[in-house]
Amino acid sequence: SILAVHLGVPVEHTPTPLLTMLKKWQQQHKPQAYKQTLIDILTGSGRAFDKAARALSGDGIEIPTLEQLNTSVGKQCAADWYKLGLQLNIPDQALRVIQSDCYNKCEEAMMRMLGKWLEECTNPTWRAVITSLRGIDNNRLAKAIEQKYCSA
Repeated sequence: SILAVHLGVPVEHTPTPLLTMLKKWQQQHKPQAYKQTLIDILTGSGRAFDKAARALSGDGIEIPTLEQLNTSVGKQCAADWYKLGLQLNIPDQALRVIQSDCYNKCEEAMMRMLGKWLEECTNPTWRAVITSLRGIDNNRLAKAIEQKYCSA
């Protein structure tokens, strides 16, 4: 709730998971402002949060938007959407539904899969995308995304 107050997000009676709260706040702000504000809050919150603040300072943990994912991943390896979905821990049953709905439309299937991942994953970060791309042997794209989103 300390973060909610600092970020200006209304705190409800039922505790909202921190990541959900941060996602809501991030959608309203520029990614760099989101990251810097969070670092500032954590740094000023005492020793318990110092490690988290240091982790935030070292890129790759930002939550990508669907638009960023589509541009950086979706259009680059749409044919591998199913394998990437498995690497991102999306249940096989959910991927089969997308496959059925988007028969032979790889880019559409990739977008739906990435959207599902963003909605359901508790920690959707660029680092997770990079790890998953490496898991399907797309090291070239993983490196390009790492250089774009994770370089200091």
